[in-house]
Amino acid sequence: MEQEETIQKSADEIHESLRDCLPMDELYFEFIKFREEILKKIDNFEERETLLESLKAFLSLRLKSKEYPNFFKKKLKTEYYGFKVLVNLIGLSGEQCKNIIFNHSTLDVNFSESKVANNEDINTAFADLLMNGYEDAELKELVDGDQILLECFNLKKINGLVDLLDNSELLNNAIRMAYKGRLSGKKGYHTEQQIIGELIINMGYTYESGIIDFLIDYYNPTQHDQDRNPKVDLIIPDKQNPKILIESSYQLSTGSSQTRKGDSYTAINNAVKKYNDENDENLIFINFVDGAGWKQRGKVQINRLMDNADYVVNYDNLDNLINIVKHYMD
Repeated sequence: MEQEETIQKSADEIHESLRDCLPMDELYFEFIKFREEILKKIDNFEERETLLESLKAFLSLRLKSKEYPNFFKKKLKTEYYGFKVLVNLIGLSGEQCKNIIFNHSTLDVNFSESKVANNEDINTAFADLLMNGYEDAELKELVDGDQILLECFNLKKINGLVDLLDNSELLNNAIRMAYKGRLSGKKGYHTEQQIIGELIINMGYTYESGIIDFLIDYYNPTQHDQDRNPKVDLIIPDKQNPKILIESSYQLSTGSSQTRKGDSYTAINNAVKKYNDENDENLIFINFVDGAGWKQRGKVQINRLMDNADYVVNYDNLDNLINIVKHYMD
C-alpha cells in the first residue's frame, strides 16, 4: 500500500535521528525530591551510645511516603533506604550482600532489606559483621580471602557514623548508586508509559500491556519454554481485539540485553506474521527504539529491527507514530 510505504523512515534516517538521551523531567524531579527526603532524614539521624547501636538504627531507616511511586518496589509500601545507603557508602552492593554475605551463619540466606531492618537478630548480626567482619574466619572463607571486600567490614575503626555521613558528596553519590538500577529501569518504563502511552491516550485511543493469549499458538517452541509468548508493552486498543502492538526499548548503553530484545522482537514479528497469514488479519507490530545504546549499535542493528517489524520509530519521529496509529485505527 503506497501510504504505508511513505510513513516509514529509512534506516539511515532512523539512525541519524536517534537521541543519546530522552527528556524525562518529571522522573528526574521525583528522584530529586526522593533523594532530598532521604538526606533530610539522615541529617536528623541521632547517633546512639555505641557504634553497634548506631549501625543497627541506621540499617532500620525507612520511608513510607506514597509520593515517590517510581522509587518504591511494586506492592511494597516501605522503602528501607538505610541499608541501601550504608552498604553503598562503604563500597558494598546489595547483590554482594544477597549472593555472598548473607550466606554467613549468623544471617539469613533468604535475604531481604526488611529482615535487616525488622529482625532483631539479623539486624544485630549484620551490624556486628560490618564492625568486625574483617577478622571473621567464616566471612573470610565466604569471600575467598578477598581483602578488598573484607575491608568493607572494618567499621570498628571509625569514631561514629558521623565519619561516614559528614561528607555530603559521598552521601549524595551513595544515594545515586543505591538507586541507579531502579532509576535506569524506570527510564524505560517512563518511555513506554509517559512518552508513548500518553501520546496514544491523547489521540483518543486506549491501550493495554501484557500477554495476548491467542498468539501463544503462533510462537515457535524454544529451548527453555514450550512456547514463547512475551509480554507486549502497548497493545492498541486492548488484548482481546488488538490492532497494533508496540514494543519500546530505550537503551543508554550497549549490552547483551539488546541482543535478547532483538530475539524477542523477531519472535513477536514471526508470530504476528503467522497469525495474520492463517487468519487473514492485519495485526501490526511497531518497534520504538532510542538512546545512545541503539545509536552505538549502528545502522546494521536498525536494519535488523526494521526487518522484524512493520515499522520502526523513535522520539524524533513521533509524528510518524501518530500517522501509523491513525492509519490503522481510523
